[in-house]
Amino acid sequence: MKLSQIKNIAVVGSGIMGHGIGQTFALGGYEVTLNDTSEALLNKAVQQIRSNLSAFVQFGMTTPEGAKEALSRIKTNRNLKEAAGESDFVVEALPEVMDLKKRLFQELDEYCPSHTIFASNTSGLSLTEMASGIKRRDRAIIAHWWNPPHIIPAVEIVKGRYTSDQTVDLVYQLLVHIGKKPVKLLKEVPGFLGTGFSSPYTARPCIVSRKVLLLLKILIRRSREPSVSGRLRSGLWRRAIWEVLIPFLVSLNTFSKRSTGP
Repeated sequence: MKLSQIKNIAVVGSGIMGHGIGQTFALGGYEVTLNDTSEALLNKAVQQIRSNLSAFVQFGMTTPEGAKEALSRIKTNRNLKEAAGESDFVVEALPEVMDLKKRLFQELDEYCPSHTIFASNTSGLSLTEMASGIKRRDRAIIAHWWNPPHIIPAVEIVKGRYTSDQTVDLVYQLLVHIGKKPVKLLKEVPGFLGTGFSSPYTARPCIVSRKVLLLLKILIRRSREPSVSGRLRSGLWRRAIWEVLIPFLVSLNTFSKRSTGP
């Protein structure tokens, strides 16, 4: 499948992350279907999107016409088979429960066309385990957005054991197309890039230090690109301080106390 062939996006889970992800794809020109377990949740998601788009117009991030068109591209459906049955790309934005995500992937594998890509928004669970029960393991991937997803530009793409290079490249292109700044992680590691810095369950000084060096290299390379404005360059380094260096120091302090005792 090529980028130009992706037309329909399904987002399963319309909560804190799901509604913002759906909004971003709709602003990017895609037809979006939000799926959740109740009409109340879906109505709440649509109201939140309306509020977000109103703020975007107020701050000049889109036009009134652009907001109206984006909203018109968003549909809701409680029926998973109907919501995802004609999708080209499905985003899973469910709670961080492995059994729940595995079961969803298996249902999607049955309902979706053979070319459909499944992207989990998990912040730390194993994609290889999540996709272990489906046939299209080569078209399963992690695309982890940061909260709020309609504002934070970074998305980390994580390749599972069986994810194809073609899937990684296509998802990267898709995210760039909707205005995101994706980073590829070509091997699953605990906590990926972002969560691994600060989570007490995944952080280890040796792992963190390697991640710090990797992400700082990415930031340095990005800041030198001609297309990166001075304002964005400044923002990249502020992000490095708050999301790389500070969690790094915190994790070192935490594990130093664990090793030496009170």
